[in-house]
Amino acid sequence: KLALRPLGSEQRGTIFLNLAWLRTAALALRRLISRGTLARVALAQRLGIPPSAATQRQHGIDCACYYTENLFVRSPVEGHFCFEGRTAFERRERPLLESLSFEARDELLSMLEAEAARRRGGAAAVPSP
Repeated sequence: KLALRPLGSEQRGTIFLNLAWLRTAALALRRLISRGTLARVALAQRLGIPPSAATQRQHGIDCACYYTENLFVRSPVEGHFCFEGRTAFERRERPLLESLSFEARDELLSMLEAEAARRRGGAAAVPSP
């Protein structure tokens, strides 16, 4: 049989402080999740983006989406694209890719890969249109 005994004032104070800290941490985590920050951080880590925020801000980069969103190409299809990788792009843009010839499809994917590498600071340069 479990016997409960009354808590002393010191124990109540410790419990109160721990609960207050947990509530603050939970609110901060909820704010991060609602802003999508955790998703962007995870994406940046998956893409191998350097973690230094100061370095990124120096170059005008204030969000991990810079590396995957709004990549512009002129050839063979002019437009802005989201590119998180070849497989994800092929799955998301299947109708567009099916409408292109094999050569045009490869050119589009190569252009997007080159632009993503350029934004990450890779050696690949964006091919001229």
